[in-house]
Amino acid sequence: MKVKLRIDSQVTEDSVSIEARLMTESIQELVHFAQHLGKEDKIHVKKEDEIYLLDAKEIHRVYTENR
Repeated sequence: MKVKLRIDSQVTEDSVSIEARLMTESIQELVHFAQHLGKEDKIHVKKEDEIYLLDAKEIHRVYTENR
């Protein structure tokens, strides 16, 4: 896969363009990654009747019980 980057001070808004013959899993992952850049990664966790949003970067290990 080739990657092209053009830096231009005249550009008013950053954009990403992808050209491909087919929509592959790799392309889908790339699109998903680009769409979520800068967004906080939160994991929804339910404990009893409460739902919590946890910062994914702070989670090191997960244990599940009573699934």
